[in-house]
Amino acid sequence: EKALKEEGIQEAIMEVYSPSRVNGMADTLGLVPGMSLDLTVEDPDDGMPWDFNSVEKRKKAMDMVLGKRALLLIGSPMCKSFSQLQNWNFKRMDPKKRDAMIKEGKDHLKFTMMLYKIQAESGMYFLHEHPLTARSWAEGCVKEVMGMPGVQRVHGDMCAFGMYQDTEEGRKLVMKPTGFMTNADKIAEALSNKCNRMHGHVKLLNGRARRAEVYPDELCHDIVHGMIEQ
Repeated sequence: EKALKEEGIQEAIMEVYSPSRVNGMADTLGLVPGMSLDLTVEDPDDGMPWDFNSVEKRKKAMDMVLGKRALLLIGSPMCKSFSQLQNWNFKRMDPKKRDAMIKEGKDHLKFTMMLYKIQAESGMYFLHEHPLTARSWAEGCVKEVMGMPGVQRVHGDMCAFGMYQDTEEGRKLVMKPTGFMTNADKIAEALSNKCNRMHGHVKLLNGRARRAEVYPDELCHDIVHGMIEQ
């Protein structure tokens, strides 16, 4: 914490499009938790949620990143517009509603990539998470960030970090292949953790995909530990 303050950095971690996931673990490990900017979290300045459909909230978040507020910026923007599961639903949706959902998803993705670029160009670190098979990885804004010096994408399976769900047959692990994009080598190394194929998995159907958005503690621990090593 002292080293961060000497560099003018206010906090170790800031999360966008996410409630306090990794910050909760940072607090447990003795780091002062940073801000989590999410629709479920209120901005303490005005009591309003961090809704990035709002120009004011986007500008405020951008100013924070420009001000080098946090050493590590973690982003997990909405992925429903790009998921394989949502593809099946799009065929049954009203075209106008479908197109609006896709546009909204792309707008939020572009905004997140812009924050990463600012973060990296300031000599700081970022971590982006989306499902491994999401179509978002093929978007131009994501490819642009991927092409920046020192940026890499790794594959980690959530079951390797202990993600599980309770089912009628008992507790089962959730595989959920996930892509992690970062400019921090040690974080990438910590998250390159794949399934050992020694167990079965529960399928993310019937509302389970939504519940699988919660990060397991082991994943949060590895992110924080990787950041400290970095």
